[in-house]
Amino acid sequence: ATGLWTAVLVAVFTAGAPHSLHAQANIDQIKSRATPVNLETEDGVYIKAYYWPAPKSGPDAAPVIVTHMFGRNQLDVFPFADELNKDGFAVMTFDYRGHGESKDIDPEKYQAKNGRATTSKTTIDYATDLRSARDFPAMLNDLLAVKQHLIEENNKEKLNIRELGLVASGPLGCNVALLFAQHEYLAGGRIGFVRTGGDLSALVLVSPERGYKGMRAVTDLGKDSQNLPIMLVSSDAPKSKNEVSRLAKSFNVPEQGASERRTDRPDSVWLEVPGTDTGTDLIAKDAGGITESIRGYLLARLKPDRTKPWAVREAPSGGAFGSGRGN
Repeated sequence: ATGLWTAVLVAVFTAGAPHSLHAQANIDQIKSRATPVNLETEDGVYIKAYYWPAPKSGPDAAPVIVTHMFGRNQLDVFPFADELNKDGFAVMTFDYRGHGESKDIDPEKYQAKNGRATTSKTTIDYATDLRSARDFPAMLNDLLAVKQHLIEENNKEKLNIRELGLVASGPLGCNVALLFAQHEYLAGGRIGFVRTGGDLSALVLVSPERGYKGMRAVTDLGKDSQNLPIMLVSSDAPKSKNEVSRLAKSFNVPEQGASERRTDRPDSVWLEVPGTDTGTDLIAKDAGGITESIRGYLLARLKPDRTKPWAVREAPSGGAFGSGRGN
């Protein structure tokens, strides 16, 4: 797996310092090239997303989802999403529930699905409503709603959903990404007779940890995920390296430069970069040239594959992943 760059289409990054005026102007330019998308999750959360169509849209285009870190918003990942789009990917970012512009809810749906007491509350905020292991798993619904939009683009022959990739960063972001991977492969990937999973073709986890506030990282993704390429990224600081080394062992991901073993996960690699930064800070500061490494991994892994031909994908009625909401 040494030097192997595999592709990933969903990204989760953390934020750094507040944007300068110059940086904000750049963010506004990037935002102007995207299409705003409004979604509703299965449990009644209204999600704000942005979508950059592939420069050469069609059944050979691979989609990438880029997600932000807990406590931040999608503006933090716009620059990286823009670079991925220039690389030829269809890219989608969004604000997780309770973050940015994704704070409105349908009270009845939200309370019914999440077991909350009846209330007149019509908004949620991460600081007050996402505080424990009980709350975090519902964030999977946000990713599923975003995937549903990409399925709709797939059915218009704008991309190939079967070449989906995910990039996540930070303890919670990576744990939610692993829940998504488990849903893709272990949960059967079907709702009734409709296939809903198994599309994730590469997974990038930046500064993952084994848990976050009581939410343990999923390590059993199911036997069908054995060939899912995984890229792990850590700093060489002891805490980060220790956390990622344990996950690398769980997923049989070899460290870059290590001798290959028969048990290694195919097309997978663990990269260490110098410094003490974690999560999105690694991306924002491009520690050790990590952004180019991630982009190269995605470009190498997410490309036309005869074993994953484009096909129309039917979606369950009622928006099982999340249905569109007027823009």
